[in-house]
Amino acid sequence: MGGLMCKSHFYRYSFENNEMEHKCICCHEKRSHVEKVELVCSEHKTLKFTYVHVDECGCVETKCLKRRT
Repeated sequence: MGGLMCKSHFYRYSFENNEMEHKCICCHEKRSHVEKVELVCSEHKTLKFTYVHVDECGCVETKCLKRRT
């Protein structure tokens, strides 16, 4: 389970480098645990379900791929 979600992208023009600079932030779970629950359905039928509960997220700056224009 897991994987990175790189959703935040920031762009700015660098006069020093004479180009656009790209900054990306990737967020992912830092701490998680497995939860087991029992779902009560119609006619009093039950279903056991297991899922990963995220306790804490964290974000790190990462290098973006340069875009071609």
